[in-house]
Amino acid sequence: MLLGFNTGRPEKFTWSDKIDIFKELHATAIEFSCMDDKRWELMKELKADDIKFFKYVSIHAPTERDFIDDSETHSILEKIEQASKKFDVDHVVFHPHEIKDWNIFNKYSFSVAIENMDTSKQSCRSVEDLINIFKKQDIKMVLDVNHCYANDNSLKLAREMYKNFRELIVEIHLSGYSSNHDRLYETKQAEIIKAIQDTEAPIIIESPMRNRQDIMREFNYIKNNLIG
Repeated sequence: MLLGFNTGRPEKFTWSDKIDIFKELHATAIEFSCMDDKRWELMKELKADDIKFFKYVSIHAPTERDFIDDSETHSILEKIEQASKKFDVDHVVFHPHEIKDWNIFNKYSFSVAIENMDTSKQSCRSVEDLINIFKKQDIKMVLDVNHCYANDNSLKLAREMYKNFRELIVEIHLSGYSSNHDRLYETKQAEIIKAIQDTEAPIIIESPMRNRQDIMREFNYIKNNLIG
């Protein structure tokens, strides 16, 4: 089982500090949260050897912007391309409703994956929305079970996602849900963890962490429920 964290929080830790904690827990997957220039600078400071411990590596591309065929977009994609080669990245995760021109990826070699969206988005939340994309694009899927729960707390949607896209799912995003992304060890929503049908896919924990204790408690809570 490949289980690890997104590097987004806590902000007060350097990425090197976070990586050391992840290694201490024997996490085997990592997703770099590259949302802004500051985080790109943090990533530039890392060496390939710093993360060779991890068996799965992904990048979460910037959000809250449109990916169109312009210089700003290609500047971001060039950074992703360079980082993907440097760190042998498996997949790069995008929010699909923000991709306005799929042809922008044609000149790059990294693997594109899109995730299902939550209730704050107008599209890309349902099986039907995603089928329309996968019919046209040769890309992979990241199943966000938090987003499934936000749309449908019976988690029937998660089961439907597996039924339709099992062969495309290359990564899982996992966190609790109260109002957005929450810590599962606090919400005690083991049902969200149990909605993961295939633990062969790498699981990235997106719960917001405040400190080292949060990281350790969340990892152990999730791991115990996945195994149990």
